[in-house]
Amino acid sequence: MNVHSIPPRTAPRRPTALSSVLQAICDEPSFTQCHDRQGGDFRIRVASDAGSRAKAYALACNVYRGCGYVRPDARYLVSPFDALPETFTLLAEDEQGRAAATVTLVFDGVLGMPCDELYAAEAAAVRASGRRPGEVVRLAIADEYQDAKELFLRMINLAFVYGVHAAGGTDCLIEVSPKHAHFYRRFFGFRQLGERRASPRVCGAPALLLHLDMAEYTGAMAARRTGATSGFAPIFSRFLAPEREAEAAAWLAEQHRPMSAAEMERFALAPVAVA
Repeated sequence: MNVHSIPPRTAPRRPTALSSVLQAICDEPSFTQCHDRQGGDFRIRVASDAGSRAKAYALACNVYRGCGYVRPDARYLVSPFDALPETFTLLAEDEQGRAAATVTLVFDGVLGMPCDELYAAEAAAVRASGRRPGEVVRLAIADEYQDAKELFLRMINLAFVYGVHAAGGTDCLIEVSPKHAHFYRRFFGFRQLGERRASPRVCGAPALLLHLDMAEYTGAMAARRTGATSGFAPIFSRFLAPEREAEAAAWLAEQHRPMSAAEMERFALAPVAVA
């Protein structure tokens, strides 16, 4: 039969199993992309250069200014801890490239942690026995995305992934407004560590120090890997699949860059001597 005489197909071709698998992989959302029905589509990246850091610091400053936590004339929300090479910042941007959310991890080191200013004794107890705590700071979401729940969860999720699997963190500390403490206790399993105190970092607003042993997080991921559906903080079931954590941690670690001398000068920070 001449090839030109082959009749055209009249029925749609069914995809092979291989085609279906490959398409499913391509369609699987990246951990750096986040779709939130309340907010839209977001791209998450590590703030590892002057431009991305400036966007993260400015966003946090704007949000905190609206709460009365920083001076009205402040441009960026930065601290000496940002000059430490291990300090890690995430930035989420919306479809127009505008800063939508940010969060920073500060690991215990030569400067201690920001919470030592108010909770030195409590922080010292956590770092005992050779543990490696880290503190979540500068968690902020732009006002227009205050209902973007999935974005918030993805930012916390990636911070946990990096802190545990890339940086070897064992404990998570966070200072929160007392009105938010119930949320962190109920959904993540945090426990209160210290009494309510006025925090100079937020112009004297009240704060509570909360603590989470990250073994609870890793235990939840292990339980999910075996198919368990209960026995851990409920919100962990909405995190990335346990099988994707290694990939996410490797990517986050690869993207992280310590602040350069030029960046420190831009943000009026002094280099920190590390052992």
